[in-house]
Amino acid sequence: MKPPVTAWKSWLRKGDTIRSVSRRALRLDADQFVETLVSIQSSAVASPDPLYKTRCFWKMEKTSAEFVKTGESTLGLRDGRLPREVQPIAHCGMGIGAVEMLGFEPEPLLEVIERFSHPDYRPFAWESIGAMLGVYEPGPFLRLARGMRRIGLIPMADLSRPELHAYVDRFAPDRRDLLAHGFGRLAYFRNHSVEAAIRAIRATSVMDYASCVRGVAFAMAMVNSRDVEAVIAHDYDWKERETRAGFEAGLVYALVFWDWMSPGFLEKVEPRTGVAQRRLEAARQEIASSRSRGFPQAFRLSNAD
Repeated sequence: MKPPVTAWKSWLRKGDTIRSVSRRALRLDADQFVETLVSIQSSAVASPDPLYKTRCFWKMEKTSAEFVKTGESTLGLRDGRLPREVQPIAHCGMGIGAVEMLGFEPEPLLEVIERFSHPDYRPFAWESIGAMLGVYEPGPFLRLARGMRRIGLIPMADLSRPELHAYVDRFAPDRRDLLAHGFGRLAYFRNHSVEAAIRAIRATSVMDYASCVRGVAFAMAMVNSRDVEAVIAHDYDWKERETRAGFEAGLVYALVFWDWMSPGFLEKVEPRTGVAQRRLEAARQEIASSRSRGFPQAFRLSNAD
């Protein structure tokens, strides 16, 4: 399968993403935190550049992770001054910050997330715990990250990941699916191609396969945001139905995620093919459903229920 973006471009963009999310965030009080996220989101809406919008995601995620670790707010992400557009990515940051602060033990994580999260967006935090499981997956990616930490290139918590099978079994099924999506996101970064990432998660029977595939597709779209029109126009031609359906859902959800944070994003994306038109229409329907509901579902489409 010929990819819509060359391998070397994808590798460079993965590195750019890792550098973005690894930058140290400032320690902020509650007022400064709200002002910072509002400012970042406003600048994302004003920019026509999908790459800039995506980098704003990473800034908000990192800022939220650091804010959770300070524990300086009794309201946390329930603060009514936070616009709903920033809540999904802010809760993703919450999950990362909670793991960096507490490690992977579920009970302390549950206590922090329950205390500081907005109930409508809480599932986004659980998805990021799955991403952190992927960060600490033993292998070359983790060795490289730890090497970069030792020489001061990136900040990284010194954590040991629990045995995956026993750990995942401690969660309810809906949370397992979220963990799997996050794990799939990181599989895209740990492997040299989309196909290699999907082969790797197929070999990891612990995680829900379809949820992992959605995570791979979501991450691929985000990383290659500057070529979003080519990404959604491409026919990936997966032979297996479960892979095809999961990948399709992940691409559509990436479009939803962008448009929720930056309303009007979808209207600026030009469909180059009938496949792209279909994906855009599915994303528009999902956004309309999400806005009617008042919040988006975490990394799944309504018709998946």
